Amino acid sequence: MSNAMMVIYPYREQYTWVFDDERVGLVREPFVLGVPQMIEALVAEIPNVNGGFPLLFSPNPFPGY
Repeated sequence: MSNAMMVIYPYREQYTWVFDDERVGLVREPFVLGVPQMIEALVAEIPNVNGGFPLLFSPNPFPGY
C-alpha cells in the first residue's frame, strides 16, 4: 500500500523519548541515534508535550511531508 501511514505516541521517560507498540510487545522503547534530539527540536514550542503526542510516519512520501 503506497499511502500507508502509521502512528506512534512518543512520550518522555526519565531523560529520553520512548514509545510503546503493543502489536510487537514494545514498552518504553527508547529512540536512538539522534532521534531524541530531533524530537526535542520538533516539540520545543509545544506546551506540556512530555506526556506524549501523535507522531505520523510512513516508509513513503505522503502529502505535506
